[in-house]
Amino acid sequence: MFNKYNKNNKNKTSWLFWIILWLTFTFIVFLISLPKIKQSIIDSNIMSLMENYKNQEKPSKTREITLFYIQKTEGSLILQPVFTNIPKYGGSTYQDAIEALIAGPSSELEKEGFISLFPSKTTLIGSTLSDGIYFIDLSKQFDKLNNANRALCISQIEKTIKLINSDIQDIRISVK
Repeated sequence: MFNKYNKNNKNKTSWLFWIILWLTFTFIVFLISLPKIKQSIIDSNIMSLMENYKNQEKPSKTREITLFYIQKTEGSLILQPVFTNIPKYGGSTYQDAIEALIAGPSSELEKEGFISLFPSKTTLIGSTLSDGIYFIDLSKQFDKLNNANRALCISQIEKTIKLINSDIQDIRISVK
């Protein structure tokens, strides 16, 4: 029994010895190689690249654009171009512009008499540009508008989109 215990202990000691030896060897190789590794990093110019990346400006979460908003003046409604910042919703410039029109003017613009005629909860379902025609799908809430307000909203979208890209020949809006 004593012999068996001694044999297991000797086996454990042997493994422990080899592990310590391997770790010591690895550490020595690392210490010897460290100056060369450091010089390689300096020569590669990676540190300046990392510094440049760190100091890089973050992409803007807004875009500057001219939108046609509806302004209420002396009892009439007119379309006015307004240069403004709008959020980047993640789509194209066209889609972001339509989303901003649907969301309505900012509180600062509202103080100047700008309003939104889009019914609440109206959303842009999708849009596609194909062969010079821009197709726009809006949610069914858009159908709640009377004819005059609907025409103003459509004109608002058309003027804004054609200002972004004058090569667009036609804009077709459908409600789904």
